[in-house]
Amino acid sequence: MLESIKNISECEVLLKRELLNTNISFIGGLELSEGDINKLQDMIHNKVRQNEDNELDSIINKAPTCMAVFWLIKLYGIIAWDSIGR
Repeated sequence: MLESIKNISECEVLLKRELLNTNISFIGGLELSEGDINKLQDMIHNKVRQNEDNELDSIINKAPTCMAVFWLIKLYGIIAWDSIGR
């Protein structure tokens, strides 16, 4: 799903669109591969590193959907993600 995404802003638009414009009733219903999850994690980590104070505030405010997905993945784990919503 995230193959063509270049940055966290594009990711936010895509994930928000997927959640709002499909029949997905909860975040766990997103069709994310392990590669998508790793890419999301890398984008978030890179954004945090770019922030002088390593604060999450800017990412949370600019990409709340990405952060929600990321936190759920971290909470349930990548392996469990495959079983959520399916």
